[in-house]
Amino acid sequence: MANKGGASRPRGVYALTSVALRPGVNAAGIGVILRDANKSMLKQVSSKVQVASPEAARHQAVVHALRDGLDLGARSITVFTDDATVAGYLSRDLEVPSALISTYLEARSLMNQYRSATIRLIDDARNTKARGLAERGLESDEPEVRAYRSPPLPLGFS
Repeated sequence: MANKGGASRPRGVYALTSVALRPGVNAAGIGVILRDANKSMLKQVSSKVQVASPEAARHQAVVHALRDGLDLGARSITVFTDDATVAGYLSRDLEVPSALISTYLEARSLMNQYRSATIRLIDDARNTKARGLAERGLESDEPEVRAYRSPPLPLGFS
C-alpha cells in the first residue's frame, strides 16, 4: 500500500532500544534503531532526554520507538529493549510502580494503535549499535536522526 507520498508503508518493523546514563545527571541518552522485516534500516535516532529516573529514561526509549513506528505507517512492531524490568512492565509480567504509571500508560496507548505490538528483552551483546547511539546521544545536545528510504515491501500476491 502506498501512502500519500507514494512510498511503500512497512507492514511490520522491529526496533532496538537502549539507554545510556551518567550518575548524578537528570539526563539520559537514548538510542533507537528501526528496521523492516527484511532488516533494511528505516531510521536511527540518537538523542538526549531529560528524565526524573533511569527507569523513566528506559521507558522513553521504548515510547520513541513506538511513535517512530507509527509515523512510518507500520501495522505491527516488535520492540527490543536491553532492560528486563521495562520488558516485564510493558509485557504485563511485572507490576508497574506508581512513579512510572504515566510513562507506562503512554507506551501501552501507543502499543494499542498497532495490530500487533510486542516488547522483548535483548541481551547487551546483540544490542551494541543501539547502545552506541544512546551513548552518543548522552554526549550531544543536538538529536541525531537518520531516516533511510526503504525498498517497497511485497504485497504478498502471487
